[in-house]
Amino acid sequence: MATTALRSNVRAFRTALRRPKAKRTLRAVASELHVSPSTLSAWENGKHFPPLEDAMRAALYFKAPVESLWQLEDSTTA
Repeated sequence: MATTALRSNVRAFRTALRRPKAKRTLRAVASELHVSPSTLSAWENGKHFPPLEDAMRAALYFKAPVESLWQLEDSTTA
């Protein structure tokens, strides 16, 4: 049986923003996206997924298409 899962790539984007002179912590990015650090952490870990407005805000912030932040994965289970 095939199932579809939503996978989060948000952590990879946030981590890529880290620079020696301008670190982007979870708290700093969450503040800039107007969400709590625990909400951003849940997005990163795939526990929860954002409402469309927040997903669009994150895509603009990371300068990336929404589908690159959250991707559908097809998996086959026996």
